[in-house]
Amino acid sequence: GSCFDIGKFVFFLHNGTMSQGGFPRLDSRVLNILKIFSQLGFFIYTDEGFVLSMTGEKFFHNESLPIDNNISGNFTIQPNFEVIVGPELDPKVRFKLELLTSRKNRDMVLTYLVTQKGIGRARERGISTDEVINFFREHSRNPVPQNVSFSIETWAKAYGSIYFEEKVLMRFRDANTCSSVAHIPEIAHCIKEHISDTILAVAPKNIQMITSYLKKAGYQPEIYGVSPKDNAASGSEFYPNTLNEILEKNKIPEVDIDFMIPRNLLNNEDSI
Repeated sequence: GSCFDIGKFVFFLHNGTMSQGGFPRLDSRVLNILKIFSQLGFFIYTDEGFVLSMTGEKFFHNESLPIDNNISGNFTIQPNFEVIVGPELDPKVRFKLELLTSRKNRDMVLTYLVTQKGIGRARERGISTDEVINFFREHSRNPVPQNVSFSIETWAKAYGSIYFEEKVLMRFRDANTCSSVAHIPEIAHCIKEHISDTILAVAPKNIQMITSYLKKAGYQPEIYGVSPKDNAASGSEFYPNTLNEILEKNKIPEVDIDFMIPRNLLNNEDSI
């Protein structure tokens, strides 16, 4: 095919369309797009410039591409952990391979590298250890090298060896109370872990239910071990408010309160 004239195309965009950015910026953008198309095999770069390839011609005419009739689901794994992939690899298989590995270089033949980071990334997405191992075994043209297989399995199984879990601690003043509460049928199934003789671990969502059952059993639990302070009970200075002050502070505008407390009583506080 003939060489693609970038200058004429950019001139057309700049003068014949609403494209923004000015001639230099449009020229740079078109060049970058052509480079991407060249990597995909739609253009061939020569000394004269970019030339439309046969694959590109079929693609832009919405025709079947040669690669569409030669799809493969296999790749090659080497002992140095490199995965060699041809352009005919099924896109679905390649998508999963991209998740499990790290791309090393990209050309007509792609090279990926099996790494611990890639295997961990797949496990984070919910892919099980067996799925990871079976994927490489099913799609490798050659038997997976023993050292690669061992590493993949080790990395996959290592995921989740450390994990976080949200729990709330139930602390008891003595071991007897802890043991008694742990044997209450309605509460026993809510206990996640026995930390010690005086500490139990429960899920945060069950606190309200556990508190209710504890009260029914005659216990008086403190929510998260903290009770609100009462100034009068703690010995701090206490200033009692008169009934008039309380009503004045909390009165509702334009509402007659005579039906609740007769006004003649409000006028004589000493009688209250």
